[in-house]
Amino acid sequence: MPRMTKESNKNIAEILRAIADLLELKGTKFKPAAYRRAAQVIEALEEDMFSVYEQGGKKAIKKIPGVGESIASKIEEYIKKNNIHYRDELEKETAVRQIITHFFKTKNVSLEELKQNAKKKNIVYS
Repeated sequence: MPRMTKESNKNIAEILRAIADLLELKGTKFKPAAYRRAAQVIEALEEDMFSVYEQGGKKAIKKIPGVGESIASKIEEYIKKNNIHYRDELEKETAVRQIITHFFKTKNVSLEELKQNAKKKNIVYS
């Protein structure tokens, strides 16, 4: 297991925020907010996640406010493998939507505006 530092908390938080963004692109409700909340808490932690995990495993991670079973499992995977497979799956699953969203962002159209306009014209985006 690689030795992690406070910088690792920032990396984990960035991945959790990326997952939140991808879930939002996918049209998932509620989960994006949970991932963002967990990311915010982890980034603000004084202790690095490796130490938390080293001291008490996944149970210790689940004791962090805003971190439930699912997110704790993903953090554990990051600690063990330096990657979260779920993010990779979401990236593949939402690849076309990412391209479309990026295009419209360059035109100053947010994802929310895109979805609202699509609904008005009966276009299914998410």
